[in-house]
Amino acid sequence: ETTTTTTTTATTFDAVVWACDAASAAAALEGVPRVAACVEVLRRFTTTANDVVVHSDAAWMPADRAAWAAWNALPGGVVTYWVDALQPRAPGDASSPRQDLFVTLNASSIAPDAISWRSELRHPVLDAAAAEGRRLLPGVQGTAGCYFAGAWCGYGFHEDGLRSAHAAVDALVAARVVSAKTPASSSNGHAPREGGEAP
Repeated sequence: ETTTTTTTTATTFDAVVWACDAASAAAALEGVPRVAACVEVLRRFTTTANDVVVHSDAAWMPADRAAWAAWNALPGGVVTYWVDALQPRAPGDASSPRQDLFVTLNASSIAPDAISWRSELRHPVLDAAAAEGRRLLPGVQGTAGCYFAGAWCGYGFHEDGLRSAHAAVDALVAARVVSAKTPASSSNGHAPREGGEAP
């Protein structure tokens, strides 16, 4: 079982799904002997900071509109996603024509009046360490009742986050089914508690 503590309360759970970035999960579990193997795997996943802007400035797209793609890359790690190609939106009308919508990472300058939203976000680094982490992750799912989910479990896409959530829940449910079918083996004659023992 796992106990989470705030300044006022402590709550106990049979299992926990860590649906957050790998670094946050590793930091929370650091120093807990029962999940040392989990932390070792989680530390293989790193991130990089990116300046992310939602805007309508077409200057960050190819000059020839016929060359526009869903993903458009420039040197220096600048990437512009054409939102309309990825997720079609309702068309505008004569009185309010719809502007193309873009998401650009790491642009040096975007027309201020074209910006709808801006923030710094962190994205998974897809290196050899992360590839090894993805290979090892299934082996530590369920350790001490801990399960992990997030886009970092795959290649950083929203679909990877959803897929990892399904995998974590499937593993959790399977563990509980196995636990429920395990015959009583404790010295006091009671059946073992369902779920793993989480930190």
